[in-house]
Amino acid sequence: MNIVSRVSILVLVLFAASSAQATSFMWDLTYDGTTLSESSLGSGFSGTALSVGDDFELTIRAAGNGFWTATGATASLPINPAFGGWSGSTSANAISTGFLDGAQVFQDIEMNASRCCAELGVNSWTLPSGLLFDLVVLDYELLTTSGGNPILSGVLWDTPFRGAEYTAVDGNGSVPAPAPLALLGLGLAAIGWTRRKSK
Repeated sequence: MNIVSRVSILVLVLFAASSAQATSFMWDLTYDGTTLSESSLGSGFSGTALSVGDDFELTIRAAGNGFWTATGATASLPINPAFGGWSGSTSANAISTGFLDGAQVFQDIEMNASRCCAELGVNSWTLPSGLLFDLVVLDYELLTTSGGNPILSGVLWDTPFRGAEYTAVDGNGSVPAPAPLALLGLGLAAIGWTRRKSK
């Protein structure tokens, strides 16, 4: 076996070893309009240490047929994916994709984005005012790190996006109807008003 073959085999072995160490993480958050908290992310998010080569996907979806409307301000993400007693720096590839009823409505791509301390990749986007979306997928790949491994942490704010207003809609696709008694009261009031006007 010549030297070129040996080097090629060594490179393949090293590549396989480094690939085997990379881990993929996936989290899914459903938001229903209530206060967002660290427990909303479920177990296994906070405290997870990321290594170079790891990637993680975070999906934030509206409950039922709810949706967000961009207000024209920067839509900021409250999930802080690299924080918790860690003060190093990172570089990462980050792709954020927004959807409405399964169709893509926006995408933000950062390649080899450098961050320090509390951030990893995309944490905000500039969206046109009035844009509707009901699901966002955040896909991060950690490329480099200094100061140890970044640790995934919880939420910064109590709503999923700043710069976007949430509208809750029930699972049937319609705004929840008023209670029957309230409708009856409105009907009786309308009848009384009509009779008074006709006199």
